[in-house]
Amino acid sequence: MDEKNVTVSISKENYDLINNYIVDLEYDSVDDYVNFVLSEVMNELISDDEIDYSEEDEEMVKERLRALGYMD
Repeated sequence: MDEKNVTVSISKENYDLINNYIVDLEYDSVDDYVNFVLSEVMNELISDDEIDYSEEDEEMVKERLRALGYMD
């Protein structure tokens, strides 16, 4: 399967920050690093969306929030 690419714009300031950050890392380019970060973030978001909490779990969280003063 051929990899297909699209262009996404970021600010020059972010590009420069990333470029300086990856100097000593394993990434060959800003593109490689940005793709890695985006993949990690999206995987985390997708994982969080797939968590199905039981009613018991929800009640435990609510009780803890009440104990901490975040809920009445």
